[in-house]
Amino acid sequence: VEQQGASAERLVDKLIPAFTKALARTTRADWEEAYHILVASDKLIAALPKVLHPTGRAEQAAGLLSPAILAHKHPWVQLAASRLLGRALGSVDPQAQGQGAPCEEVVRVCGGAFPIFRSLAAQIAGEGYDEKIGEQALRNLIHLCSALHASPVLGTIGVQDDAGGEGEGDDDDDDAEGATAGGDDDDEDGVAKAAPARAVKWLFARLSHVA
Repeated sequence: VEQQGASAERLVDKLIPAFTKALARTTRADWEEAYHILVASDKLIAALPKVLHPTGRAEQAAGLLSPAILAHKHPWVQLAASRLLGRALGSVDPQAQGQGAPCEEVVRVCGGAFPIFRSLAAQIAGEGYDEKIGEQALRNLIHLCSALHASPVLGTIGVQDDAGGEGEGDDDDDDAEGATAGGDDDDEDGVAKAAPARAVKWLFARLSHVA
């Protein structure tokens, strides 16, 4: 990828699926292989900043951008996954709005903003935490907040699966942050209609209950 530079564009439709399949075959013990796949994917986006812009391209890379990889037991894989996520989010327009817009598509294929927030929090709380992991997590949080300002509804994706089942604190979040108008059934509608700043506050409030 580094040698090909911009001409690597012709290889993208082969490389991304190949990286995704290779990563899916790794086990948690195969941390070195996973690490090198993530680093190679990061270099691909660095060489081709608009590689995720075409509609459907982010979907191809969904397996590489999964928040589950952020929770890998090895800190090198955690950092490589976090850097790849940051590279992907930074390569798309954070102010893009509308269905299929690059920023929205990338966050959606990651499962939504909340699962990413939660995985980053797990990294920071983990035994492998160091300064580099913390710095990259902060960069990713900034990218996510920009995405939420562009499209507040992204904050609701993945919340029911990752946090809604816990049941505690949902009503407190709604009352304290004012992001929703009613109970749990109104969560997604409330955030979708909320001002962007309130959507960001609502998401952090949900994360605080997980912590």
